[in-house]
Amino acid sequence: MIPKTIKDPMVLIQNQARDILYNEGYKDFSIRKIAKASGVSVGTIYNYFSTKEELLVCLMMEYWEKYYDGLEQIDREEKGIFVKIQRMSEELNAFVRTFQQVWLDFNEKGISKSIQQNRQEEKNYFTRLICKVEKMLSREPTILQRLNDLNLDVNEIAHLIVMNLVMIAQFKNNVEYKSFEKVLRAILE
Repeated sequence: MIPKTIKDPMVLIQNQARDILYNEGYKDFSIRKIAKASGVSVGTIYNYFSTKEELLVCLMMEYWEKYYDGLEQIDREEKGIFVKIQRMSEELNAFVRTFQQVWLDFNEKGISKSIQQNRQEEKNYFTRLICKVEKMLSREPTILQRLNDLNLDVNEIAHLIVMNLVMIAQFKNNVEYKSFEKVLRAILE
C-alpha cells in the first residue's frame, strides 16, 4: 500500500481543528478527533503542534487577525462612528463566545508556556485595536472638538472604548452594549 501524500498537512490540520472548534465547540475539541477528520495520524498533528494548547493558540491568533481585518472593512463603510463601534462589539462578542471556554480551561490548568509566549502578541493586538479606534475617532471633527472641549485625549477615549468592549463581551449577561453606548454618546456628542 502506498502512503498518501497530503499537499499541506498543517493547513489541513488547522482547517479541521477550526471547523471542530467553531461548529462543535471546545468541549468536543480533541487531537484524536482532529486527526480523524483530517485523515492524518495523531503523531502527524504533534509534528506541527506540540500540544493541543499550542494549536488552540494558533487558532486564536488566526481568528484575531481575521477580526482585525474585519475591522478594516467596518471602518471603510460609510456608517457613523457609533454603528462602527457597535459592529466592532458584535464581532468581539463572537470571538469571546468561541474562545472563552478555552481561556477558562487554560487558566484552570495554569497558563501554559505557549500562552505565556503569546501574551505579548495579545498586547500587540489590543494596541492595534486601540490605534484603529483612535484613527476612527480622529476622522470625526465634531468628536475631536467635543474631546478638546472636555480636555480629553483621543487615545485615552479609544483605550476606554476598547476595554469596555472587551468587558461587555466577557460579561455579556451582566453588561449590555446599549448602556455603554449611552455613556459614550454623552461623552462624544
